[in-house]
Amino acid sequence: MSSVTIVIPIYNRASYLPRLFRSLSAVDYEDLEVLLVDNGSSDSSLAQCRTYAQDAPMYVRVLQEPRTGPTMHGTLVLTSARLSGFISLIATMSLRHHS
Repeated sequence: MSSVTIVIPIYNRASYLPRLFRSLSAVDYEDLEVLLVDNGSSDSSLAQCRTYAQDAPMYVRVLQEPRTGPTMHGTLVLTSARLSGFISLIATMSLRHHS
């Protein structure tokens, strides 16, 4: 069981994933679980997540779900995590470059 689970929902964000993976790889907390939850992406997001999970320096799981709302997402996470506590990056968080 991990002491901290970070949940990251992903939907068609392939261009942002390399930056996310660099940030995750820089984390040196040892008792960490990362759940990358692909929400039915139609780009290469799911494939990139699976590749990262194989080479990640920490425990990473990739979950795939059909396009659903936040309630179903939460249920999937809570039934999949090896958790004693977790941080969930959900809601309207969006990485966008503004010129």
